[in-house]
Amino acid sequence: MKQFNRPGNIGITLAAAIFIAGCANIPASKEQIAVSKVTIDNAVNEGSRQFAEQQLKSALEKIDAAEQAIADKDYLSARHLAEQAQADAQLAAAMARSAKARKVARELQESNLMLQQETERNAQ
Repeated sequence: MKQFNRPGNIGITLAAAIFIAGCANIPASKEQIAVSKVTIDNAVNEGSRQFAEQQLKSALEKIDAAEQAIADKDYLSARHLAEQAQADAQLAAAMARSAKARKVARELQESNLMLQQETERNAQ
């Protein structure tokens, strides 16, 4: 048991733990980038190019930066950037859905107003 208390063994154990932790970040970073890209695609499909252009642009810039961080082997930054890109894409999708819902509501109000006016004309 005394061999674990020697400074050399502690250093080797610590180095191995850091190496293993570093390797564990690689798949997690790449996985997060993949999830973020799907979220960005969903935001585009929701109409974010039209209704939430700034948020979509931010998501795209961050996913590009995350991919560059992977290339630079900065896996922690890659993961954080990919998470931020995902959040921006989710915001863009929500904003697009909201804008489309407001547009539909306006159209329904206009339609109801026209029907009401038509009904009043017919009643006279």
